[in-house]
Amino acid sequence: ATHGGEHLRALCFAPAEFTLLRWSAVAGVEDGCLHHPFPSFLLLQSGHNAYSHEILSVLGELALTMDKLPSWAAPQPVKKNLLMIRDEAYICLEPLGVVLIIGTWNYPFVLVVQPLIGAIAAGNAVVVKPSEISENTAQLVADLLPQYLDRVSLYPVVTGGAAEMKALLTQRFDHILYTGNSTVGKIVMAAAAKHLTPVTLEPWVSLRRRWPGC
Repeated sequence: ATHGGEHLRALCFAPAEFTLLRWSAVAGVEDGCLHHPFPSFLLLQSGHNAYSHEILSVLGELALTMDKLPSWAAPQPVKKNLLMIRDEAYICLEPLGVVLIIGTWNYPFVLVVQPLIGAIAAGNAVVVKPSEISENTAQLVADLLPQYLDRVSLYPVVTGGAAEMKALLTQRFDHILYTGNSTVGKIVMAAAAKHLTPVTLEPWVSLRRRWPGC
């Protein structure tokens, strides 16, 4: 993906990508997103929770975005004064460029795919970094997106841990979205500051309990 490429300016491909992402979400159910090795006493509850939060949320976001995208992307007329009366005056939204999405372990599918939908809707290229703690879901995302997105080169998935994250943060992005603990959030902010990259943070204090591989 490149900064400012003309291919990022057109939003006409987004609905097709969303249709494919919908199949990706459905395939996530079939291929393993809900089949993690939860302890037996949590299996039923975790299955319902995973389906409602990880899958239905994604499908709902896709439906809303596909419905609203034409109006969101349309030029927005603005009021004109006397000097501009014979001109066309409107605001035309353009993509930022390349967005980095860094997910977390507790909702590892929806917290990367949901912001991915918004970034694609805005015409951006996106680098997706799932949480290495939820290693099975990270691998699932890495396997699914190339299968279900046409323009794979615009949406690479980077798996791995601290070393891969450090390497990513040396690059210049046009926006970074991070969900996770505040310690790593500070590292993300510091790295982004070197390039004056705007950041969306969803930090939390972690009292975590998890089961390996989920």
